[in-house]
Amino acid sequence: MHPFEVLDDIHEQSLLQQATSGSHHASLQWFPPWLKPAPDSRELILSVQQSERTETTRVYTGEPIRTQLAARRILELETARLLLTTRSNEPQILAWIEQTHKRSLRQCFAATGCVIGECSLVAIAFIRYLAACPWDASGQILARQVQGLRHLRDGRGRWSRIPFYYTMLALREGASICPAARDELLYACGACQDAGHRIRVNQPYRGRREALLRAVLASASSLDAGTPPVA
Repeated sequence: MHPFEVLDDIHEQSLLQQATSGSHHASLQWFPPWLKPAPDSRELILSVQQSERTETTRVYTGEPIRTQLAARRILELETARLLLTTRSNEPQILAWIEQTHKRSLRQCFAATGCVIGECSLVAIAFIRYLAACPWDASGQILARQVQGLRHLRDGRGRWSRIPFYYTMLALREGASICPAARDELLYACGACQDAGHRIRVNQPYRGRREALLRAVLASASSLDAGTPPVA
């Protein structure tokens, strides 16, 4: 199974667990098979073989990933995010997440807020990661990244250059700790009301987008009041 499909499956399990137990954190025990020890070292590195699959690689909400570099960056961030949400405490894994965190901060999507080309998706993956990251200063970085989205508003409830559904997913995940994320979700509510009949992707992405639209619209009143939406 492709790494992105594995991540999606585990995310679905986490959502199901939240729905049945009421917990916002999964307790799944998981070690990503694409993290392997570096030669002559116990340090973990991302090791993914060149895929021969013919299907387009996509993020959770269905937007296509166009380049191998973007796929690698997103896989790093999505893996780190999921390991944090599943509360992995293995020293090797925490060390790898820390290295991924430091490396990401040096990239243009974090350093300058770039959303051009492949950074369009990677910048949103970074926001998703930050929303799950408990480390010092992560909340400030999250706020800065989200505040940058305000400059991308197109005036119609969407943003230029960045993917609509993937962005809303990241904002919803960050809304409980980031007021700026709530502001952007509130801005998007108008577009959400008209977006349902425009969804053209196949399952499972169609269902995920429809569920996201319903969740954002259902929490609109709490967003307007400035309180975090219920996950």
